[in-house]
Amino acid sequence: MHERMRGDLQGAAVQQQVQAGAEMIEKVPIPGLRPTVWDQTQQKVKYPKLLRKAVTDVVVVGAGIAGLTVAYNLAKEGKKVVVLESRVRAGGQTGRTSAHTMPWYDDFYHQVEDVHGLYVAQIVAEIYKTAIGWVERTVEEEGIQCNFARVDVYLFPHAHTKEAHDKLLKEFVACQNLGVKVEMQELGNDPASGKIGTAIQFANAAEFHPLLYINGLADAIVKKGGKIYEETRVMKCEGTKVTTEEAFQVTANALVITTNSPINHDLLIHA
Repeated sequence: MHERMRGDLQGAAVQQQVQAGAEMIEKVPIPGLRPTVWDQTQQKVKYPKLLRKAVTDVVVVGAGIAGLTVAYNLAKEGKKVVVLESRVRAGGQTGRTSAHTMPWYDDFYHQVEDVHGLYVAQIVAEIYKTAIGWVERTVEEEGIQCNFARVDVYLFPHAHTKEAHDKLLKEFVACQNLGVKVEMQELGNDPASGKIGTAIQFANAAEFHPLLYINGLADAIVKKGGKIYEETRVMKCEGTKVTTEEAFQVTANALVITTNSPINHDLLIHA
């Protein structure tokens, strides 16, 4: 009886140590996360670290919105896909985004048309419209609770100058020519609206919570057979084979790099 009690006490002590260790790990902040409006710092590691070599159809480096969108579509088509993330899902720019989507190209449609012509500008506009619809369908199909909502959005001049106003008018005409649903609105410089005067209203844009969306998309990838590994930093890319910080290799038929800054070259612009 005495030995049994001693064993129970020892077992309880070990369990307490394990729990304490887990709590310490939970409290260690993930590097690079920011206290954004979405509270990116609350994003926790959910998926394991890669601790063995792997072979797959496609390896995706980076688990932001670009990487997980690629992985989701691949998994949906029955491809074997492995996602490698150095920190945690949406730990980069995705977790810091404004998270509003609109059918507008932020380098201005009229500039695209001036440089590349009307046909290319039409393709760009259609891509933005289609992307919003794709996100909406995916949210519905996968039951992702991310507060997705269709909303109208407004584009207004960056300054109260004739040049900025003329640029807005030029963009309005370009949008109409491309078939983008827009209306010119006069908001009356109301302080409640940021003292905005003239603005272009884009109908049927959208907004959603990016972290909730990414977490739901990741779950959908795994349900479809995809593999996600977090805290797994890629150190080398050789063709379609990558090597992690722990020297484990993932060999694939195709490699997709979706990091905010490319990791497959050392150009100074990405340093």
